[in-house]
Amino acid sequence: MSSVAVNLRQALDTIPDDQPFSLLGHHRCDEESMVGVITIHNTRPDGSWERHPRGDELLVILDGRLTMRVRQPDGALLAHELAPGHALLIPRGLPHTATLHTPSIKVLFVTPRYGTEEWVEPVPAG
Repeated sequence: MSSVAVNLRQALDTIPDDQPFSLLGHHRCDEESMVGVITIHNTRPDGSWERHPRGDELLVILDGRLTMRVRQPDGALLAHELAPGHALLIPRGLPHTATLHTPSIKVLFVTPRYGTEEWVEPVPAG
């Protein structure tokens, strides 16, 4: 499964008349998930990555702008430009890194409670 970004306003505006909702994706998790809100400041080191091997992560951008890069299973990077009202579903185990375009972002998240892995990779020169 690939990461999926959604503009929530567009999703709401395009719900078919014969359906009560628009299915955006599926959230898979082996255990308890956390649901919360967070403010992330533009202070993390360049090259900071994380992944959640125990389940998918759902991010809903409430304030601020960012680019989230998600490393696909084949190694390719998929970039998602996100702003308030956008949501991103990151499949279990896919590494991801964010570049903030504002001093901070505010995010509603659903993520596995345990097992998050974080690391820093050198940023290529140039």
